Amino acid sequence: MKTETLVCSTLSAPEATVLMNRAPICDMWNHPLAISITRFKHKSLADFTLNNHVGCSHGCPACYVPEVSARKLRRFLARYAVVDPDCEWGRYQLLRPFRAKEFLASLKAAKYYPAEKLLHGGHRAVMVSTTTDAFAPVCHPDRTRQAELLAYRDATLTQALELIRDRSDLNVRVLTRSNYAMRPGFVELFRSFGQRLMFGTSLPCLNHELVRAYEPRATPPRARLEMLAQARAAGLATFVAVAPVYPDVTDDELREVMTAVGDAGGMTIFLEPLHVRAGNIERIRAGFAGTGITPKLDAFKSAGETVLYAMRVLKGAERIAIETGVADRLHLWPDQELLESAAARKVIPDWDAHTAWLHRCWGRISEWPGSSPAEVAT
Repeated sequence: MKTETLVCSTLSAPEATVLMNRAPICDMWNHPLAISITRFKHKSLADFTLNNHVGCSHGCPACYVPEVSARKLRRFLARYAVVDPDCEWGRYQLLRPFRAKEFLASLKAAKYYPAEKLLHGGHRAVMVSTTTDAFAPVCHPDRTRQAELLAYRDATLTQALELIRDRSDLNVRVLTRSNYAMRPGFVELFRSFGQRLMFGTSLPCLNHELVRAYEPRATPPRARLEMLAQARAAGLATFVAVAPVYPDVTDDELREVMTAVGDAGGMTIFLEPLHVRAGNIERIRAGFAGTGITPKLDAFKSAGETVLYAMRVLKGAERIAIETGVADRLHLWPDQELLESAAARKVIPDWDAHTAWLHRCWGRISEWPGSSPAEVAT
């Protein structure tokens, strides 16, 4: 899908269009593959992360990861001719090299990380991945170089996972929007972890045209459902992130996807609304150009409207989960920054009840194979 006019903080609209129409940037990053600590608050996903790319070829317009790239990596990305990391999200994909000494040092640090310093409910898991998709297509204008980079990416990811499996007792949580992860070599590797690995996908809804506008390069939604079925057939424990729930998603569409993922048998159904970060609203507008669909972005015209949208999604999901029989597996992700804000205080009538509900959501511990049922803090 061709990207149309995009307004970026540092560029005019014509300049942004020129940038986004250039060839993709795919190269080697200057820092090696390593396990690092996560700072997920209230999500019960993982304690550590393994990101094998800087950037992501999916380039989903709604993604808020580019905010981190724009703030922290702009100077480094400029060496690869990335002018605006937020605006150019999806153009650049820089593979982290594998250096055994550095990787093993990071693995040892994670293995012996003090338990009392870990976040609530992370399962001592390494998440693959949090700021990219580890299995996203490798895009390079030269076919030979593309094949070389893809082979290198797959080999280094495999080597890293094998070391996690063999030299630690850490768990692994795989989250992907790409059915490339179902290649036989990867599936066999995942199976070798036994109950130490969970496999999942993000699935905001099953409306193909809507998902294609929001996530134009990712695997289509029905194919992601099939990927989950394949994973379960292979004996993998699975989970689903119904995320982000776009403002365009109707109750009927949310009911459809909740029913489908419930039938798919995942242990946990994570769910969150779309977050407004950096330039993602402008990227969404640009991504919808030429689709014949107008994104329903009025939900973000003010902080108060954004709060009401988030609460509509979260409370609606609770109700629909009861209707579809998956309430025991539903794990909501209310955004603390938004839902404890001054804007939230202005539009939410019963603040004490709201705060108690938030803490119940944040206190939940997601399921893991072989663990006790989910806990909820009181």
